[in-house]
Amino acid sequence: MENSFLSNGGDEIEELVPLEEPDIEVEAVEQQPSPISPLLMQSSLQSIIRSYEQIPEPLAIVDKDLGFVFRNTPFQELMRAFKYPESPTLLDSLSRSIAPSLSRDIRTSIGMANSGYAWKGTIAHKSKDSAAVITKMHIFPYYSQPAEKISAGDKPQGFSVYLDDVTAENRKVLRDMFSSLLEASKLKDNDTGKHIERVNLYTSFLAKELFDDQRWPEVDKDFIEDIGFLAAMHDVGKIGTPDDILNKEGPLNEFEWGIMKEHTKNGAFILSSYPNPMAKEIALQPGREDDPARRADRYHRGRVRRSAHETQLQALIQP
Repeated sequence: MENSFLSNGGDEIEELVPLEEPDIEVEAVEQQPSPISPLLMQSSLQSIIRSYEQIPEPLAIVDKDLGFVFRNTPFQELMRAFKYPESPTLLDSLSRSIAPSLSRDIRTSIGMANSGYAWKGTIAHKSKDSAAVITKMHIFPYYSQPAEKISAGDKPQGFSVYLDDVTAENRKVLRDMFSSLLEASKLKDNDTGKHIERVNLYTSFLAKELFDDQRWPEVDKDFIEDIGFLAAMHDVGKIGTPDDILNKEGPLNEFEWGIMKEHTKNGAFILSSYPNPMAKEIALQPGREDDPARRADRYHRGRVRRSAHETQLQALIQP
């Protein structure tokens, strides 16, 4: 038989004819373009956008519902750096950094004439792989008409959003203040200076090692930055310890050791005003052993023993 196929057993079978697929007309779905905000049609806003494109600070324009109309390059870079979600509205995009109560406060403020249809506050941007950035967020109204034509009852058509990076300024003020206290505590204890340098070195090294360990997700860039500074503050409470006890040669008696232990509570009180609770926790850590004799022995004998341990640890740290 012509055009036939043979089975394995040699029997002829009929030629297989492929089934014809029915003609089904698939209606093409036209992709709808993203809606363009009516604000972009205004020549006055176009001028503002052109100026915002040249400014190296994060700036955005949103409509009256806080939907994005424009974001300049620095604003977009900040959003990407902290892995904010791509959302059409300002508050949804920053929801990880803006609590619901603050979000309500923002909406209330920009909707009220007595607040000038504006809002200003502090927003902290954080992620594991980036050091925190503290910004002052300013939201102020946009009107299409000239200022002289704006009446008291007119509401804004949109808002400008400006993120002012105050990270370095805040950090400098805080650290200058606490460093001054630390320097004062050094004057009371001859051993404190080099001890602080060693503590900073070791804690920074260990924190960097933990950063690469997936078992410690809480160790982020800010943790490394903060602990490298705050570890040095762990004995700042010694500023309130009497000199005759702090620098006494030989072991402390039970009464003296009770006074010595108070330096952890003093330090926690001093550091309680630091924004990161890690500061207070670090100050309290040395006071969690309750056996005075054992602590006294460790404290004084440790001054002699620790140089050997530190030499060994430095050998591990140094390349």
